[in-house]
Amino acid sequence: MMACPEVQRRKSGPLARMWHSGLSALCLLALTLYLVVCSPASIAAAALPNWQWPVHPVVIARSFEAPASAYGPGHRGIDLRAPAGSLIYAPMDARVSFAGQVAGRGVLTLVPDTPGSEWAASFDAIETHLRIGELVSAGAPVGVAVPSAHCSCLHLGVRWRGEYVSPLLVLGVIPRAVLLPW
Repeated sequence: MMACPEVQRRKSGPLARMWHSGLSALCLLALTLYLVVCSPASIAAAALPNWQWPVHPVVIARSFEAPASAYGPGHRGIDLRAPAGSLIYAPMDARVSFAGQVAGRGVLTLVPDTPGSEWAASFDAIETHLRIGELVSAGAPVGVAVPSAHCSCLHLGVRWRGEYVSPLLVLGVIPRAVLLPW
């Protein structure tokens, strides 16, 4: 069945082409905004904090392995060699947002004491005396390492806007990506 010639002209006229190109541009703009604002990749454009290492000396036992999906396998942090009893230090001026047991292991979560900060650091295999809401200064002792089932290490996980990212970003090891013009 053929459409009436008048209707066909309206579908392919200059106004229709302009409307379709405007719609395409709007979709491209929306996708770009989503990728820049919502994606962990937008960290490159964010002001990265400069945190201190929580253990000394620094020996990375296992690296960060980003999962392919939110619930996929991966290693959402780094393991730092820390024999039982080693002091653990606050990587930044922070407030305690969690201190307690998770699956039988000591966990401590700190959030920067900066209004509007969207960062969080969690330590696994730690014994701490801190309580939720307490403030700590960068470099202050926050606990001691305790034996872990898989290594003599401290697990450090870092989240930005709720997504796990490599702790090396905020520890100054991975330089911020800079896009250069062609």
